[in-house]
Amino acid sequence: MRRGLCLSFLGLALLGGCDDDDDTGANGGADTGATADGATGDAAPGDAAPMADMGPDANGCHAVVEPGADAVTRLQTALIEASAGDTVCLAAGTFELDTEISVAVDGLTLRGAGPEATILDFSGQTVGANGVLLTGDGITVEDFGVRNSAGDGVRAAGVDGITFRRVHVVWTTPAESTNGAYGLYPVESSNVLVEECRVEGASDAGIYVGQSHNILVRNNEATGNVAGIEIENSTDAEVVDNHVFGNTGGILVFTLPQLPMKDGMRCKVHQNRIIENNLPNFGRAGSIVSLVPGGTGAFILAADDTEFTGNEVRGNETTGLVIISYLTDILGAYDDEAYDPYSEGSWVHDNTFSDNGDMPQGLLGGLGLQVPLPDILSDGCWAEGQPEDAARRTCIQEDAASFRDIDLCGDMTASDDLAPYDCEHDAQSTIDL
Repeated sequence: MRRGLCLSFLGLALLGGCDDDDDTGANGGADTGATADGATGDAAPGDAAPMADMGPDANGCHAVVEPGADAVTRLQTALIEASAGDTVCLAAGTFELDTEISVAVDGLTLRGAGPEATILDFSGQTVGANGVLLTGDGITVEDFGVRNSAGDGVRAAGVDGITFRRVHVVWTTPAESTNGAYGLYPVESSNVLVEECRVEGASDAGIYVGQSHNILVRNNEATGNVAGIEIENSTDAEVVDNHVFGNTGGILVFTLPQLPMKDGMRCKVHQNRIIENNLPNFGRAGSIVSLVPGGTGAFILAADDTEFTGNEVRGNETTGLVIISYLTDILGAYDDEAYDPYSEGSWVHDNTFSDNGDMPQGLLGGLGLQVPLPDILSDGCWAEGQPEDAARRTCIQEDAASFRDIDLCGDMTASDDLAPYDCEHDAQSTIDL
């Protein structure tokens, strides 16, 4: 690959890093959990009321935990003593927690009284890397909020079957690199469902799914994060009907080297609103997302077979969509013979682009390029030119969108000609979870 100061500057600039509507806020899950004065039996205020011996109560709760003194001990005890398939309910109120909460029982549901009614507040956290850690299969977490966790808000690691539903994760100090990296963070997992959630303030990605398989991310809201939603080194993912706004970058689909799961492919990104993601980057130095320029709507990096369709991409000041390969001249060398650095087989079609590229941020904004920048930027890098194998070609069918191939792997002769990209692929499958 060609080296050069202009190439490095341009590439670095390109890489410069869940409540849907208001009616899913405070009242979104209010009738699905127990309240402080409901279904607690004869327990004194502040106690957990286990009900496993008699079965669930009228609200489906096998145990109810209220906020108050010793909340960590009482909540963790209820979760340890639960049986597979039980529901542990969190009453309305604020739980002041200084320690990571762990859930290891298969099939358990952890349910609050609503994402703005039940709050797990980790502002004083001194123990643990996450707010809530999930390690059992088939767990559901729903209808509560997480505030100011030291690390990730809710993390699921190595599980089969995980549902995040109406969970709000917020760091109340906006745009701080010391905020936790991820709001919702399922990793090395399968059958992942994230729906009707909201994340704000993550210093890496609000909703992140990494090294996972069979993923559905739908009807979420992400704002004020470095990356709103990120799918990384994962296969068979659907990202649909999300509202992603006010982040540094809106939706990222990445495949990176030197990770156990090598493939990142078959992600369908559709029917999302990707609006005004113009927040200056506050990511931690050294991370990939710290290089994403503010004003980036969507970003495909070295991922294969991505379908990007039916999205509204509006008001992103740097560009609407970037498609780029992992270039060692820009991102550094790696030791991974199994890694494929090229973005291939993607299909961009039938989106609505408007008002993008008017005020590019970061290094890209300082290179003297003609403004506005186009809606879609491609690096023009292929393993052997645009592949002869039709299935590996990148296809773009956007008659109304502006486009530029910046030819980073050639002689850097930019072109606005879409003819080499005039092709189509089969639609990626939707995910049923």
